[in-house]
Amino acid sequence: MRVQNTIRSLLQGYASLDVPTLLASLSDQFIHRVLPASLDMPPRGIDAFAQHATGIFSVFDKFAMVPEETFTDLGKGIVTIHARMEGTLKAKPQSDGPGAVQAPTIEWRNECVMMIRLSPDGSEVLEITEFVDSHKAIEMRQRHAPKNFDGPSTGNATMAQRERMAVWSPTALFTRFSLAMGASAVASTRAARWAGGSILFTCIAAQTFWGVRRWMNSN
Repeated sequence: MRVQNTIRSLLQGYASLDVPTLLASLSDQFIHRVLPASLDMPPRGIDAFAQHATGIFSVFDKFAMVPEETFTDLGKGIVTIHARMEGTLKAKPQSDGPGAVQAPTIEWRNECVMMIRLSPDGSEVLEITEFVDSHKAIEMRQRHAPKNFDGPSTGNATMAQRERMAVWSPTALFTRFSLAMGASAVASTRAARWAGGSILFTCIAAQTFWGVRRWMNSN
C-alpha cells in the first residue's frame, strides 16, 4: 500500500504542474536519468531536477502522466511504468504589443517508460530512469522548452553518487570491455605474449561482467 501511495503521489506531482508537489515524494538523494543516451541528457540531482521541472511546467497549461502498464518488483523496490504523457502547451502570442493575437494551443502527446527505484520502506523515490521518445524529446527541446532545458547535469548529487554515475554507467562499462578487447588483440599478435593478453582480457572482462551486474542491481 505504501508503494502504491508513493507512486500515486509522484504521478499526481507531475499532473499538478507544481514543483514542490512533485518533489514531495522524492528523496534528498534523488537521481533522474533520461534515455536513450543519444539525447545527451546527463543525470540530475534533486536541485537540477527541480530546475528542469520548473522549465517544463512553465510551457504547459495542463499535463498528465497516464499509466498504461505497471510492473512492481517489491523485492528490489522497483516499479516500472509504461505511461502516456498528455498535455496542452501554453499558447504563445503571434505578435507583440496591443491587440496581440494568441497562437492556437497545441495538444502534446508522448509516451515513456519510467523505471522507479524506491527507498527500502517504499516511502520515497530514490531514482527515476526515464526512457522517452527521442523524436518528441528533440521537438520539445528545439521548439517548446525554455532556455537551459537540459540544466546542470548532477545538481547537488553527492560525490559518491557522481562516482557511481561515472564508474558504473553502461558507457563506462562498455569502454572497459572495448579496452579489454583491444589489449587482447594487441597481445595476441605475438605468440609469446598470448598468455599475458588472455589473462588481461579475462580479468577486465570479468570486472566488466560484475560491474554490469552491480549497475543493474543498483538500479
